[in-house]
Amino acid sequence: MKIVTLKKGITYLRYYGVYSVENTLLFGGKILGRFIFPFVLLFGNLGYHESYYSECRLKSKIRIFFEQLLYRIKNGEINKYYYIFGFDRKSKNDFNEYIPWLVFINARNRKNQLPSIPTYDPYNYVCMLRDKFVFEAFCKRVGIKTPSNIGMINDGSFLLINEQKSIPLDKIIQLDMDVFLKRNVGYGGGMENNVMPMRIENEIIYLNDILIELDDFIEFIDSDCWVLQERIINQHNDLSKFHSSSINTIRIVTVKVDSTIEVLTSFLRIGVNGRSADNISSGGVFVNIIDGILEKWGFYSPGLGTKTDKHPNTKIIFENCNIPFWNEIIDSVKNAHSLFYGIHSIGWDVCVTDDGIQLIEGNDNWDTIDLQYNRGGKKAYMKYFKN
Repeated sequence: MKIVTLKKGITYLRYYGVYSVENTLLFGGKILGRFIFPFVLLFGNLGYHESYYSECRLKSKIRIFFEQLLYRIKNGEINKYYYIFGFDRKSKNDFNEYIPWLVFINARNRKNQLPSIPTYDPYNYVCMLRDKFVFEAFCKRVGIKTPSNIGMINDGSFLLINEQKSIPLDKIIQLDMDVFLKRNVGYGGGMENNVMPMRIENEIIYLNDILIELDDFIEFIDSDCWVLQERIINQHNDLSKFHSSSINTIRIVTVKVDSTIEVLTSFLRIGVNGRSADNISSGGVFVNIIDGILEKWGFYSPGLGTKTDKHPNTKIIFENCNIPFWNEIIDSVKNAHSLFYGIHSIGWDVCVTDDGIQLIEGNDNWDTIDLQYNRGGKKAYMKYFKN
């Protein structure tokens, strides 16, 4: 059975959990999860991960096993963030300060996708964020600075936006360009090839800096809808110094409370090993930001590493580095969220260039690790999401 078929078959339970180890995906609704996921620990090493806190006194594997087992039985999901939350430390037992992933995700989705006032015919505004063509067009119209889309691939044609004309897709090879190719509706730059650098020179196409034949490119596009977005080439030096091959973006999560916008959390995402993507799913590092200043540790996504106090390639220390134009960044995301007034919470990806601040995109489906990874999110959940 294909994993996509399995996924679709159980989403009628309203939500599902995902766990990835060595390219193995395990899905389960909350009800199914209570019966299936506990047995995952009985096979292989799926329940264990190198500690993020090896300098601390750690719990035994037996204790970790039973804590994970009880968590699965209670919550119907795998606690994929057990180690990055630091629960393997003997001193860390504040489980109640962290909200289960499924519970938080469903509360977030309920707030974002259901109208605040009940209506006979429900609607929501999240398509304004998820559709990158619509997002850019709206931002340009209301004065939000964002990278421009130069074209869109759809139904076998390439739309040149500024020229307002379409050409057959196989003619795209005649246009020299250096852009980012983005799936129009998709998220997670390092996941499923949703975002990648694309270059056309002398009728040769390069994806991720690898030559690809025109027929293979057309097959890869596979009748999906894609946007071609201009590349940012003048990233501010205070950010590019960490890793110049990637656009190192600032993730800021904002929440709308009545008529005000508040900031929930913020961190810097940094690419590694010459990759163009800064996403943690691509192996990048994320570093928490407090009042515009980086904290000591950078964290890898579970399964891709643990933590480091300096960039693995440039060896630049994270601690006490300043984020340029911090106050302006906060003002920008608050102003932008006020214009996307129908969405409760948004995870913004912000880039700082020599010319100012640009909002790369907004995400209604930001992950709860953004808020919970080292401090727990119960207070924020109770205040902003529970009701």
